[in-house]
Amino acid sequence: MKKTISILLGSSALILASASYASDVKFADPAPNKGIGYEWTVNIGNTSVDPVTKATRKYEVAEFTGAVGAKSKYEPSFTAPNFGWTHTSDWVALNVTADSFVTIEVARQQGVTGYSVDATTKAVTDTTALDMLYPGISVYQNWEENAATVESHDFNPMGTPSWTNDLKYIDVAYADQGQATISYSIVLAKGKYSLNIGGVNALWCKATDPCYLGDHGYRAKITSTPLVKMYFPGG
Repeated sequence: MKKTISILLGSSALILASASYASDVKFADPAPNKGIGYEWTVNIGNTSVDPVTKATRKYEVAEFTGAVGAKSKYEPSFTAPNFGWTHTSDWVALNVTADSFVTIEVARQQGVTGYSVDATTKAVTDTTALDMLYPGISVYQNWEENAATVESHDFNPMGTPSWTNDLKYIDVAYADQGQATISYSIVLAKGKYSLNIGGVNALWCKATDPCYLGDHGYRAKITSTPLVKMYFPGG
């Protein structure tokens, strides 16, 4: 379980904004003190209404901005397969409210501001994240909200983390060609899913490069389009 102080000291305390088109986006853990310490909770999967034209749209969009560690999804000094940092990456509790075609996009973001809290003095310092992220996304089935779960500082970003009780690995996407933006699409049945957002900068940055360390800003955009049920004569 992630304690509040871990959130305050980690990169996840850096937030610029969140927005949604009919979907529900919260900077909150859906089950505090149980399982994984989620940074974001997102409910998505229905149609939406255009805020300007008021026309019904056949999709929903959720957007949020934060910052993660440069090596939060790939720390080369860790032992395989647990290359990810649990607490410097961001966890998203995604609730898909209807069977949907879902696209997840993560891009670099400039100007992500936030704060950090000194564990000893409790002093608050304003911070601004760097903007050189090479992003990665892991997708898991279920939320990890088991009170018996004890978080490890590392996890497997390309499989089911060994210390989890509820998660089931689905897939991973990352900047395998050095992209500043990655996009991943999948058909998801109605239900709960977990996303992990982090950086794979160590694949593309030397230890002496400014992009190798630090917190880097990102903007995530999740779009869902409900699947249309088709009925055939005699079917």
